[in-house]
Amino acid sequence: MNNVNGKILIKKTNQGIPDLIVALYDHDPSQQMTVTHVDWASISSAWLDSLGDRIGSKITDTNGYFEFKFEDDEFQSDDQEVRPDLILIVFAPEDSQSVELPIPLPPQQRILHYSSLPRQNAGKNEAYVIRLPQAILDKFEIRYSENSIDERQKKTAISALERSFELADILRTKLDERTSKRLLKSDEAATKTAKILENFSLSAIPQKLRSDPTYYALGDNLQEKQGAVFQRGIEQLQQSGKKKSLRIRLSKTEAQTLGIEILDDGSIADSSEVSTEKLITFIRDRINSTSLEAVSLPIDKLYQQVVKANSSLEEILGMEPAQTDAAPDSPLETESHPVDNNGGTHHG
Repeated sequence: MNNVNGKILIKKTNQGIPDLIVALYDHDPSQQMTVTHVDWASISSAWLDSLGDRIGSKITDTNGYFEFKFEDDEFQSDDQEVRPDLILIVFAPEDSQSVELPIPLPPQQRILHYSSLPRQNAGKNEAYVIRLPQAILDKFEIRYSENSIDERQKKTAISALERSFELADILRTKLDERTSKRLLKSDEAATKTAKILENFSLSAIPQKLRSDPTYYALGDNLQEKQGAVFQRGIEQLQQSGKKKSLRIRLSKTEAQTLGIEILDDGSIADSSEVSTEKLITFIRDRINSTSLEAVSLPIDKLYQQVVKANSSLEEILGMEPAQTDAAPDSPLETESHPVDNNGGTHHG
């Protein structure tokens, strides 16, 4: 199979020219051609016939491209010719000359290009690039689209675009892999940091004390914390197994309210008797109404006396004594507690 292809272009712009006729000949070496002094206006059709065997003709596409494919037997007229001697001629379209003369000019008068020197013993594949001056096209009123694009240019552009998409996909995949690894490391670092800072605090009070239910931090409910302290004290009393004395610091007015008579020498009259109900109510009211600061403030020592009721602490609080090895007669008193620099106060 033999292949001959090429393009017909405008010389100035290299724009492809469509709808031109390209004829291919196998030149007869016995014919003598002198084209330098040919009178193209008076040349006869016999001259074309003398060029040799016509292999065929093609029409250029929208990009000026043409292609011939033919077998060896299409040009081999005898056993002596092994390869063809190619001549290529480009013709203008067959335009009707006028309304009165609706026939085209003869082929020899429509020649746009003539490759005067044959390609002797042409190869299996031959190519031509022919550029025509604008003046020749204007003579035959040949129009063309300035916006036409070479099909091979289209394929090249499409192929380049596809490669760019493939490259973008590869880069995106690689980027996703690296990003995923970095995010994984970042998540691990964040988890590790959160674990380290889980129990972190700028407070000077140890974590063990800050975790205690009686620890008072900024924003906590003071009354609830005081209740927790009182409850803890009761539980400790219940678990001690020993009888306890309850020491309460009273003012003179408070003592008289509870039914305690204060003598002139500051002692308590023997006839004084404290109602258990009044005592419990008094203790509860004092816990509910006082603040931490008030509890820790000293009370007038002049009327500080030990209240001795005719009932034990267990009877007052309605508790059953428990058997433990706790030290006897250890008093239950309110004490001041360390203050947290961050706004917390510990009860114990």
